Amino acid sequence: MAMNTASIESDFLAAKTKTAVSIMNATGWDEGVVNPVALGMDSVFFYVFDYQTKWIWCCSIPKVAFYAALEQAGNVDHFASIACCGQMIAECAAGNGLNPDKENELATALSAYISITRSYQLTEQATKQNHFAVIRYGLTDTIRPFAMGGPPRHLIPADVIYKSMQKVIAMDSQNHPDWIAKS
Repeated sequence: MAMNTASIESDFLAAKTKTAVSIMNATGWDEGVVNPVALGMDSVFFYVFDYQTKWIWCCSIPKVAFYAALEQAGNVDHFASIACCGQMIAECAAGNGLNPDKENELATALSAYISITRSYQLTEQATKQNHFAVIRYGLTDTIRPFAMGGPPRHLIPADVIYKSMQKVIAMDSQNHPDWIAKS
């Protein structure tokens, strides 16, 4: 009896996806685009919070793909990178229908942006920590990155991320009230 390797691989990837979605749901995240081939690899993780709309989002990018994207981007203008990242967060937070293309664009914008930040430098290019959060203070178009330690292959639970973001927002309210500019 011949084995159907394509069917076995397809079943494996489907099971891997279901497992990842179950874990995401159990840790407080809603699934979006799930690429089973990219699961379970050392990755760079992004967590985004839009302060005005309270929209929160996360993604993971295998480190190999992350570094390849940075290499391909080359020396992108820092101001353009910051503006693009802020604009992508604003568009996604506005609820204009998040789709796989939009999520990939946001992940690319976050990668380009984080690579020019001090947070990224302090992690020794994502080798010491591989989890990055970005808070967008929409009234002032300020985006605020910070790095966190976490597992190399899994998302940090949503409630832990949310609490970390709230601590940073509280610090920013004290130290940089001009970033938040309450209406």
